[in-house]
Amino acid sequence: MTIQPIGSASVALYITPADLEKRGLDPETLTLEQALSLTRAAFRQAGLTLEGAVEIEVYPERRGMLVFAHVCPRSRAW
Repeated sequence: MTIQPIGSASVALYITPADLEKRGLDPETLTLEQALSLTRAAFRQAGLTLEGAVEIEVYPERRGMLVFAHVCPRSRAW
């Protein structure tokens, strides 16, 4: 997996077919929940902290998948 920060709250993530295969996944049958789980794992692996909800856009292809993730900070309730 390759993770590239984009600004302070977003990242681009490239997940290779080998990364998916290692986890028993396939880009053509990958669910949104599985993609979110992979995204969270990539954040942890890169040492990036997730504070709040994560919105993702997933573009699966045979050569892997591209994920754009944006962290929405938690808002305080007063």
